[in-house]
Amino acid sequence: GLDLASKVDIAAMELVFRLDQCNCQKAADLQKSGYKYARFGKYYLPEATIQMGENEHYQSWCNDGFITSTDGDMIDYVTVRDDILSLCERFQMEEVAFDPHQARMMVSELMEEGISCVEVRPLVMNFSEPMKEMEGMIRQRSIVHDGDPVFTWMLSNVVAREDAKDNVYPRKDRPENKIDGPVAHMMSLARWMLLEESPASPWEDPQYRIIA
Repeated sequence: GLDLASKVDIAAMELVFRLDQCNCQKAADLQKSGYKYARFGKYYLPEATIQMGENEHYQSWCNDGFITSTDGDMIDYVTVRDDILSLCERFQMEEVAFDPHQARMMVSELMEEGISCVEVRPLVMNFSEPMKEMEGMIRQRSIVHDGDPVFTWMLSNVVAREDAKDNVYPRKDRPENKIDGPVAHMMSLARWMLLEESPASPWEDPQYRIIA
């Protein structure tokens, strides 16, 4: 799942493995322990933004390897693209789910490489069920993760806005409270949930399945 936001702000990529689609012993062991998905996040910021005085938390996370710094004043989307291509060499990448805002050119380059890219627009109808599913799995402790502090902070910033029809959508109370990682995670969940609803899928016998 890709939430690229603006070129001067944080960009998030979520890697979501559905464990019953992974052909490895570790995934089987995690399933036996009650886990359904495994998630990992990658985050990108331009160096100029990281070095701003009010962004000490970004500086710390960058030093610890949780945020990738790109040269200059804007995020280098070539770095994001190359990371995705590198992941494709390690795993069977089923889809890249993306928000069309800021992503068009990079997505075109990925599609030229034969990678399936699916647009997930930031609409209530696309996010309500995945957000509810995410909340349920957090309560059930059925998502395994590496405990990265960037996602933990972003998750604490998510506010659920509910409409008259009980639909929910992720919001934030203040501009500095970033939620890009959870948003990208919900985009990935939306695609996996669609697969569950449509079992007659063209995906056949992969050794590894990952939706980013």
